Amino acid sequence: QSLVAGKDSSALGSFYQAVQSASLTPQQTQLAKEVGNLASAYVVQRNFANLPGAQNDVTTLVSSLRNGELSAAVPPLQKIAGNASLTDQQKQLIGSVADKYAPGLTKAAGTVQQGLNSLRNLGK
Repeated sequence: QSLVAGKDSSALGSFYQAVQSASLTPQQTQLAKEVGNLASAYVVQRNFANLPGAQNDVTTLVSSLRNGELSAAVPPLQKIAGNASLTDQQKQLIGSVADKYAPGLTKAAGTVQQGLNSLRNLGK
């Protein structure tokens, strides 16, 4: 229902929480990972396909998620997360995806941004 209503970040968060709290067999866990990867790929495509200057990164991220190649997903995820033209909703969504596939990335990006802001303020 969340996906249909356009609440992609909530949908992914709820899915990840439900999977973690369930007592799944190894086969069920693998299936849940595959479904999570496909759902993540879907919402990334839906929300970032038209992001200016990021089409190649979005394509790479979507492909990596669909194929379960999570290490290949991190570089484009970082580039998209650092895009200055993201809306608040897109920031929240990419943060949800980043927290799942690259834990700590959102926090690290925030720390880097704070450092850059401090450097800019020194010159004033």
